[in-house]
Amino acid sequence: MVTRHIHLIRQFAIAGLGIALVPDAMVPDPGVAEGALVPVLPELIGREVGVRIVVPAVLSEIPRIKALIELLKPFLGDLGL
Repeated sequence: MVTRHIHLIRQFAIAGLGIALVPDAMVPDPGVAEGALVPVLPELIGREVGVRIVVPAVLSEIPRIKALIELLKPFLGDLGL
């Protein structure tokens, strides 16, 4: 399932209908039994994932694309953008 509703995702995981990627802050819940939610796949969660942005020079001046590049620069560092 793909959804933006974090509470729905949590309820499906609590009901045993799969695994869910939720922030750690969401795991403790007074309404959920101890051990109902447990961490899985720790070797995959939190690892760095490479990101590559490729924009043809002719498109780099389009306002929306330029705005996206400017928005991402602080997160990606100086990568020759």
